[in-house]
Amino acid sequence: MRDLTRQYRPKDWDSIIGQDALVKTLKNEIKTNSVGHAYLFCGPRGTGKTTTGRVFASYLDAQVIELDAASNNGVDSVRDLRNDVQFLPTDGKKYKVYIIDEVHMLTTGAFNAFLKTLEEPPAHVIFVLATTDPQKIPVTILSRCQRFDLKRITVDDIVKRLAYICEQESIKLDPENAGEVLEYIARQVDGGMRDAIKLLQKCTSLDEVITIQTVVDALGSVNEEHLKAMTTFLLNKDIKNVVTYFNQLVADGIDVKIFLADMVEYLKESMTDDIVQNVFNIDDRMMLADSLITLLASLRNATQVKTLTELALIKMCRNVSTQTVESETKSPAIEDKKAVNEAIQSLPVDNEALKQITDKLTQLEKRMVVNEMMMDQLKFQRR
Repeated sequence: MRDLTRQYRPKDWDSIIGQDALVKTLKNEIKTNSVGHAYLFCGPRGTGKTTTGRVFASYLDAQVIELDAASNNGVDSVRDLRNDVQFLPTDGKKYKVYIIDEVHMLTTGAFNAFLKTLEEPPAHVIFVLATTDPQKIPVTILSRCQRFDLKRITVDDIVKRLAYICEQESIKLDPENAGEVLEYIARQVDGGMRDAIKLLQKCTSLDEVITIQTVVDALGSVNEEHLKAMTTFLLNKDIKNVVTYFNQLVADGIDVKIFLADMVEYLKESMTDDIVQNVFNIDDRMMLADSLITLLASLRNATQVKTLTELALIKMCRNVSTQTVESETKSPAIEDKKAVNEAIQSLPVDNEALKQITDKLTQLEKRMVVNEMMMDQLKFQRR
């Protein structure tokens, strides 16, 4: 099968997904003949920064020159660029659009050499700079660009696009859970359309019919039952099973960092469910999620990932309160589960306790936002 990311890369305004405000602004600038000389597109990977630059250039009747600052980050590369901008575009084009990807990778000397050209470029030159890390770009460069922050693409938009691709490419999905399979893929990529399409294509090489387990295998991550089991062992202070289960998962080939990130998401969702159902262990789950976020940060550049994680999990067990919880991996011995759930929903709720729990969840959300960029990298560093 051909590369689906290339095949389904947006080629016009209508096919750019999830960036309506940016598209509207660029279209208006072209319509009113008020196109700027330098743009900075910021955002997570896979959100369409360079693709939007290409589409923008296509509507300008421009010659496009693409540069990768990660591999051309020195002063010599910028000097070559400064020489090239002096020449008029070829084939009778009106503009030359330079798309510089990962521009934050330029050295300090390269940025200094680039500044003068960016400040006073020839009339036929437009720069489109793309970055995942605008904090590393000097203020002198930032101040000379129109900055646009691209949003993560929503799960719904990703699912719709993947469904379209599956239809066009005759990709078979689990007939009983097709929507859930695509949603599961969409939730793993954290708003990156390119990563979603790559993951879909990887799944096609594993199974003829794609199921949720296919996606799990492609990711090297674990399913919800594993997350439930580990949560139960941790909450029960069951150090022996925590260590044994973790080592078994590693032996089965899971990516430790992806597993930890999935644990954070699972704990967050389980705490939300517990607020509704008035269940216990909120404080312990909060502690576990907070500890896992801290652990992920400490593993960013670590070499002994497995050992450090094992020690951290043991420490988390020791920090859990003495209260024992029932196993989450086994169904309760009650025949009418629907009736039980309805009864739980009807229980009176302590509004003050609910407020305290909600406040704690809000604090956790803030910590997760702070670590957001790191989590983006962890999800897909294997691919």
